[in-house]
Order: sequence, then C-alpha cells, then structure tokens
Amino acid sequence: MIRPITRADVHALVALAEAACALGPLDVAGLREALDDADHRTVVDEASHELHGFACYTHVPMTEGTWLLVWLAARKDRQRQGVGGRLLHFVEDDIRTKHHGRVLFIEVKSSDEMMRRFFSKNGFEHDAELKDFYADGVDKVVYRKVLK
Repeated sequence: MIRPITRADVHALVALAEAACALGPLDVAGLREALDDADHRTVVDEASHELHGFACYTHVPMTEGTWLLVWLAARKDRQRQGVGGRLLHFVEDDIRTKHHGRVLFIEVKSSDEMMRRFFSKNGFEHDAELKDFYADGVDKVVYRKVLK
C-alpha cells in the first residue's frame, strides 16, 4: 500500500536510505531536510506494517507544471521486486492528475548505474550532465519525463 509519510516514519526512512543507498553525511542531511519540508510530498510503500521504500517529490518554484523527484529508495532486500516502479508510477499519476504537472525531472549521480538504468527503463530520457557537480569526478546526470 502506498500512503503519505507520517512523523513516525522519518527515522525508519533515513535508516532505509542509509542502508540502501550508501549515503554520506551531506546526503543524510539533505534527506532529513526534504522529509521535513512541507513543500515536498513524501509517500511510502508499506506492507504488513513494514516500510519497503519511499519517494519524495516537489513542484519546482517559478515553473509551470515542472516537478522534481528528489528521492526514490527501496529497502535493500526489496530492490528489484517492483517497489521503485510502484512508487514511481504513483508519483507520476499524482503529479499528472492532482497537480496538472507536465514534466518530471530526476537528478542522479553519474556513479549510480543502477538508478540510471532504472529511470531509462521507466521512460525517462537523458537530458543533461553537470560535470563535477557532487564532487571531483562525480557528475550530476539529469533525466526528464513528459507526463501525458
């Protein structure tokens, strides 16, 4: 079941992301900030009272219908079992139907081949790269998907 985040979920979501995504201190701080930001929407995939993954997304200010998927993570033992796909489809439907969004962007580290393949497989197109964005030799890769 996909549902909105509750305050009680925050600690578990940070732990889930740390285990699944090999996060550094800056990543953890950014995640906590996004989870606490009222302008971000966060949903969790839950079954039998266990959190399997989450997605966090937001409207980009000063744009018409442009959205950014800030976080998408599945528990390590639930990866490649459809959790990310379910969350992504929920996010896309929510943006398209409830918020009249027209395009969704995602930013991925160039070193994260698994996520790059995931977004390409799910209809996102490679849009841009920003060299050395995260650190020396770690580029930001931007993907985009038009929401019809």
